Amino acid sequence: MSLNMSSHGAAFIKKVALWIIILYAAMAVAFYFLAGEQLRLRSSRGNLSMPPATSGTVELVSGNCVEQEFKVKIQRLENISVQWGTYYRKNSGTVRIELFDMRNSSLLMSQELDAAEISEGYVRTC
Repeated sequence: MSLNMSSHGAAFIKKVALWIIILYAAMAVAFYFLAGEQLRLRSSRGNLSMPPATSGTVELVSGNCVEQEFKVKIQRLENISVQWGTYYRKNSGTVRIELFDMRNSSLLMSQELDAAEISEGYVRTC
């Protein structure tokens, strides 16, 4: 009689353990779908510093285009900063800054600046 009783107790414990595991898995899946965006998107751990310039670019005259490709490891880009060099000259005209998503060629941001406002070492945050 005691052998039969202990086998029933072991079967009951196995059923309870199985249900606890199933409930735990269901709660983990529910948590992922309810709070998933907070798991994937996070605030930056601080502003990234601007890397030092290693070379200059072409002179900005009418029709010249300067492009720079970069990849980010975060999902949400809040702003970008561009440092300008003028060779200590006063410039005239308009400068356009555009940010594209190269995966689907969509324009994310476009801003025009008056070139007369740009001075040597000027940093523009867009």
